[in-house]
Amino acid sequence: MSASPAEIVEPFAELLGVTGAISSRAKIDELGKFTGEMEFFAQGENKAIAIRELAQKRDIDLNESFAYSDSETDIPMLESVGHAYAVERRSSTRQGGPRKSMADTEFQASGAGPRPNRGRTFPTYSVLS
Repeated sequence: MSASPAEIVEPFAELLGVTGAISSRAKIDELGKFTGEMEFFAQGENKAIAIRELAQKRDIDLNESFAYSDSETDIPMLESVGHAYAVERRSSTRQGGPRKSMADTEFQASGAGPRPNRGRTFPTYSVLS
């Protein structure tokens, strides 16, 4: 699951041996050329919609599923699964050691919209990127 385009996500998924991937799709015209428009943008609520559709097709129990994110825009996706985790990206300094990161925070669902599990907070973990 990524907001990145399918041309990047699908080969990476194949390399990892993943049987499917959800990604953004660029609109392509009848001549096979990119139009500059998006057919599907896998961001925000669209990620949650795509996850629910895939779960229904493959008979996946979302209450037993996991999701990880480093972006507040993924709160709808995190709310769609039973095990949701927010991660904080940290970079290394030029000296090779970990840089001090912001204090751990929790992503807080806004409660807007008819999404399940409104008001959940998600544990936050720091990871090196």
